[in-house]
Amino acid sequence: MDRQPAYPRRAEHRSATSLRRILIDVKDRRDDPWTELRIRLLADVLRRALKDLSGQRAVVLTNGSSRGRGAAYASHLQIREPDGRSPPAGDSDGSSDPRNDIGLAAPEGSSLLSPGQLITVAGGSGSAILDAPFGDDVDAVAVRLALLRFAPATPADLTRARLHRAEQTLRRWRFKLAGWAEMPPASSGEFDAIGRSLLGVLDTPAVLTVLHRLEIDHAVPSGTKYVTFARADHILGLDLLRIVHGKYCHGKTSDARIGPGQQTSSGVGVGSPGSAAGRWKGER
Repeated sequence: MDRQPAYPRRAEHRSATSLRRILIDVKDRRDDPWTELRIRLLADVLRRALKDLSGQRAVVLTNGSSRGRGAAYASHLQIREPDGRSPPAGDSDGSSDPRNDIGLAAPEGSSLLSPGQLITVAGGSGSAILDAPFGDDVDAVAVRLALLRFAPATPADLTRARLHRAEQTLRRWRFKLAGWAEMPPASSGEFDAIGRSLLGVLDTPAVLTVLHRLEIDHAVPSGTKYVTFARADHILGLDLLRIVHGKYCHGKTSDARIGPGQQTSSGVGVGSPGSAAGRWKGER
């Protein structure tokens, strides 16, 4: 009988701060949905990174509307809705230190309250591709990967060729993870570089470079590759465990997107302590 891999357990952290606020400036972006999409996507990645890498609770607050094309694009890319509205000027309820706030805004200026850190997010082009109905023609997760290949301050021009390459990369990585999941685990410091890139300036291209290099490094055990990729996927949101989920959840569609640490619809947890995945049961 095949062993069933579980999911990597993220390390436990003790946060030095209480609540981190991620403030996204998407006000008046009605005619620029592409920049709004990039801001919302990077805020989603940052929220995941703060939770998984440093154990900090973070909320995403916006000064914009939940309507419009930018918000619609974000919904298709499975980006979680903001948790609330950005606070008005001079507002402070004591639940968060403004110096710990992180703002994301377009290069031309921000209407955000002076956050402790401001990340500039450039626009680009790609709305023509996304304006087509999402379906077989456009893979939303591939769009997500294609956009994460650009640094925040670099304009992101999405073309059909770049989208196709992203789709190929996702298929290859998902297939490889299904094999790596069965291998014995081994320790590695590869994820440290990923953490530094994300918590510094949201350098998602650097993270993807680490993953590409790790993928073809024959000196790194397969179990280590699985653990590193699966943990990175918790943050990047690329659904890299899709085949692993399907293989060990009887191929049921309802189980194909279960999260780490959750159970299948049959009530059976996914995991075996003997595999690389079994050594790291995680949770979102």
